[in-house]
Amino acid sequence: MKILFRVEATPELGSGHLMRCLVLAEGLKESISNVDITFITSSNVVAEQVKSCDYRLINLSSSKNMVKEIEYYEKYLKKAIFITDIPNIPDDYLKILKKNVSLIVSIDDDSDTIFYSDILINPNLRSSINHKYSPETHYYSGGKYVILKKGFREYAVKKKQIKREVKSLFICFGGSDKNNVTKKVMNMLQNMDIILLIVVGIMYPYYSELVKDINGYRNIQIKRNALNMDELIYDADLAVISGGTLLYETCAIGTPAIVICQNKEQNRESEFFAENNAVINLGIFNNINEETCRNAILKLISNYEKRELLSKNARQLIDGRGADRIVGIILKEIQKGMSGQR
Repeated sequence: MKILFRVEATPELGSGHLMRCLVLAEGLKESISNVDITFITSSNVVAEQVKSCDYRLINLSSSKNMVKEIEYYEKYLKKAIFITDIPNIPDDYLKILKKNVSLIVSIDDDSDTIFYSDILINPNLRSSINHKYSPETHYYSGGKYVILKKGFREYAVKKKQIKREVKSLFICFGGSDKNNVTKKVMNMLQNMDIILLIVVGIMYPYYSELVKDINGYRNIQIKRNALNMDELIYDADLAVISGGTLLYETCAIGTPAIVICQNKEQNRESEFFAENNAVINLGIFNNINEETCRNAILKLISNYEKRELLSKNARQLIDGRGADRIVGIILKEIQKGMSGQR
């Protein structure tokens, strides 16, 4: 059975879309015998990750014209399952795929696309998203479909102890953090008597500069492209993070979090979590002054009861089993196709 993933990872998009596809690829590989998985991308970051996972790769020179690019991989489409995770895919792209593949699965956060996919997954909790899709599309939305790596699913069922004294602070703003919110937050907190664990992704462009900046600070540690994010978040007493995937990961584990968003989309989703007393959302980074941010962090550090409440509420919103549910939905549709019910 052929499964094709169409995904990108860039400084603007971040690496969350790639992470979701890799998790689903792993789940489908474990569930289907004799499966042939291929990733289609123009991103070097995606290409490197795919090669390390031993999947096939179709490397495009550009992703500017998605309709035209189909000619480069059209011969692989027959009887394939095609999974997309790219914002604002052209409607015509999905229409053409629909005529050539066995099943289209689209994962999307908040695009204006009209989806002609067989399955559309909206892994967001807020109800204000109004996806447009064909009458034949099966639509699934909400926290039940948040896709997390296996490690987070395992930590999601472990008890998270909230300590009265905060001794360690986890800081991360995604795989790229092109706005360098990492440095802004580090500068606010570097003189605190607390361990600051800063994690940056493979696309973070300011790594060398950051390493120089922390020289002489014994309380600051930096990790790049950490492979044990689940463990690092679980072990931390408090997290300062961006929205997006990090928000879901931190909530599933139950580490109390303050969120500083990179963009409007992250802010809208984080605000839902804040309204449910699951995180403290300070808004978009360029609308927050240093004093407000620092005071919010210090206030939460000193409020044990609030941290306990955030942890409890966060874990009720995200159970970490979204990937398993989506794999189950795909397998069900495959069975329908094999029995002629689709």
